[in-house]
Formats: sequence, structure tokens, C-alpha cells
Amino acid sequence: MSWLLFQEMGNDDVFLIGLGGGSLAKYLLKHFPDCRVEVVEYRKAVADVAHDYFGLPHDNRLNVVIDDGARYVREWSGLQREFYSLIMLDAFDSQGMAEALCNLEFFIACKSMLKKNGILVVDLWNTNEQFTQLFSWLGRLFEAKLLFLPVQGMVNVIGLFFHEDTPIYSR
Repeated sequence: MSWLLFQEMGNDDVFLIGLGGGSLAKYLLKHFPDCRVEVVEYRKAVADVAHDYFGLPHDNRLNVVIDDGARYVREWSGLQREFYSLIMLDAFDSQGMAEALCNLEFFIACKSMLKKNGILVVDLWNTNEQFTQLFSWLGRLFEAKLLFLPVQGMVNVIGLFFHEDTPIYSR
């Protein structure tokens, strides 16, 4: 939730790619009662477990779509241009980020779905060649308006990528 340091949340639309236990969606629904959350999760069983065992609510502000995240973004990016204030990507398998999401075209489509002051948050694994390639693509795509936050004691690095109208912060 480090993006909260850079953006206020109101009646915004948020897009999550990867549901997991639903903790990000639950947090958003609880703390931002006017926001709407769209989630794409590849496996229905993951969504069922999030609802049944981790307390993900059935809420009219939450729409969980069972689909491949890359396919969904390709299909909807033209219709949802500049729609989301925040896109959060946390989609992994045992090898790292899902293969279908590791390409420049996917991230171009994600950026097109962000409002001009929006933020893309990506959970990255700094364990293989994917990290270097993703760093390069995203750095160019977001014109170096980015921040990397290593997760202490983990291989995860949280990347925040700021669209063109996001204010620039400095020390």
C-alpha cells in the first residue's frame, strides 16, 4: 500500500491483476468506501478460497473476473482508456511473474488504462532475468518516473510507476 504516500483515494476505480487471499481488495473496500475494485484472477479456486476462508466480502463495489490477466487487459484496454487511478499487479506462479504478463505490449496496455495521474504498482521478484528486462521496459515506458522498494528479507521488489501527470516528489 506504499502508493498511498503519493495518491489520495476517493471514488476511484482500482484494477487488481491477481487476487491471492484478497487482502489488497479487502483493504481497499474497508478503508475507501467510495472506491470500486475490479480484480482479474486466473483461477476460480483462488477466488473461492479468498471468499470462503480469508473473508473477502461479496460487495457491490467488488467485481472479481475469472480470466487470464494478459488476455483481459488486451481485450479491455481499448474500452477502458484512462479509467483506473491505480493498477496493482501481483500475479505469480512458482517460477516468477506469470509468463503472459512479461512483455512490453502488456505494460503498454496497462499504462493506457491508467488515468494520467495514475500509478501502476508491480510486485517484482528480483531473482532472474525477468527483473532486469521488466526494469528496462517499465523505466522507458514511464519515462523513469518510478520508485523501487525492496522488501526486507524477501526477493520481492515493489515497483511504483507514475503516469505523466503524477506529481514528482523529491527529498
